[in-house]
Amino acid sequence: MYFSKRIIHTELNRFSQVFFSVLFLLQAASLFSMEPNDSLVIVSGVSISGNKVSKENIILKELSFSVGDSISREELATTLERSRENLLNTALYNFVTITYAALEQLKIHVHISVIERWYIWPSPIFEHAERNLGAFIHDPDWDRINYGGQINWSNFRGRNELLKLKLRFGYKELFEVFYDKPNFGRNQNHGINLAVNQTRQHEVNAATVNNKPVYVGNNNSYLSDFLNPYLSYTYRSSLYTRHFITLLYYNLTYRDSLTHEFFTGLPYGKNTDFLLSEYSFEYDYRDSRSYPLTGNYFRVGLRRREMLFQSKDIHSKTSLLFTATHHRMLTKRLFYNDALRMQLSKDIYEPKVYRTGLGYGPYLRGYELYVVEGNSHALMVNNLKYCIMQEKSFNLMYIPWSQFNPVHFSMYGNLFFDLAYVHSKNYGVQGNTFVNRALYTAGLGLDLVSYYDQVVRLELSLNREGQVGFFIHTELPFSRW
Repeated sequence: MYFSKRIIHTELNRFSQVFFSVLFLLQAASLFSMEPNDSLVIVSGVSISGNKVSKENIILKELSFSVGDSISREELATTLERSRENLLNTALYNFVTITYAALEQLKIHVHISVIERWYIWPSPIFEHAERNLGAFIHDPDWDRINYGGQINWSNFRGRNELLKLKLRFGYKELFEVFYDKPNFGRNQNHGINLAVNQTRQHEVNAATVNNKPVYVGNNNSYLSDFLNPYLSYTYRSSLYTRHFITLLYYNLTYRDSLTHEFFTGLPYGKNTDFLLSEYSFEYDYRDSRSYPLTGNYFRVGLRRREMLFQSKDIHSKTSLLFTATHHRMLTKRLFYNDALRMQLSKDIYEPKVYRTGLGYGPYLRGYELYVVEGNSHALMVNNLKYCIMQEKSFNLMYIPWSQFNPVHFSMYGNLFFDLAYVHSKNYGVQGNTFVNRALYTAGLGLDLVSYYDQVVRLELSLNREGQVGFFIHTELPFSRW
């Protein structure tokens, strides 16, 4: 009996040794046979080409990785693509290509190739002065034409700075000097822009009747003269988040005696002076700022208007502004996006110069011809997009400069349904029936997208009033938001 137990004990020891040996060999074999996709790679270096103007630190700042970072092989393609989108969103490059070469010991070397845009744009000005292109096409008034010249110098000194000088005559005269430096400090997280502009007009939108603007004019003198210097500070807390602090000073001289008090809230001969201050927070994680298809955008801001010399308490006001957009891909060619814009403020009566709403800045598609004034408003848009033609790149013949050649172009069909509501207890008079009423519109659109952030939108809409309209827009989606 003792012998049997001893034999059993010995055999168990041998079995356990064999079992654990086999287990160790299987574990070692699994480690050696592990798929490369489960391992990490180390970014050992980054090289850049094509940046004839841009400084390297401007490009490196937009990357979602740094030299020395470890990246999963599964996330490598996504990380490089996100960095490419970040660089394109700077509006400094027409094309960006990011590749990598595998080195020994799980190291890679990343190469970034850019084709820079043309940065110095001296150009003439010949434009309409209406609130939007649709309003001008439906009621063309050739007396409301602006002309002049401007020069925009983007990527000034190769540091992503912008210098702008504009001199405009005609219906709405403007003189403006603008400078923007978005990245200074040791980590390039700080930004500042400052400007001064003066706007003068012989004709002014002095009232709103039947949901449309009514103008008064004087050919012999300027009815309104705006002086507006401003300063804005930006802090970039992460790659996709920013904080803004903005200060704007407004001085208005208004010279029409009949409408002066209605327009400014002050007796004739008194100038209007006020300070507009705003803090806002922004999160932007979209694949493209010019024509987003995937990603999210969010901005919230608190704005304060403070009267400086007259009527300090009467016309001072605080407003809360909120904007959010969501973009996603449903299938390879089908995309959806929705967006919400809100402004909330105290429901008070304001002189005409301070009134906001829909029609001057943000507008509801199908209601481009109208103005809806109120203290608070909400606007929601919904788009279902189908990619008719995916982005194609081609070379323009006889153009040797890389800044203009090659060109990319794409086309999207668009089905939309939009909603809006403007609230006020003060402005629903003189036939302004769109206030305090749900407004909605539906329609079809065709979007043409090209390089240099060029977007042309052709839209056929049907609004709640049963009006069918065809409108052309040449601005970027949500640019007025």
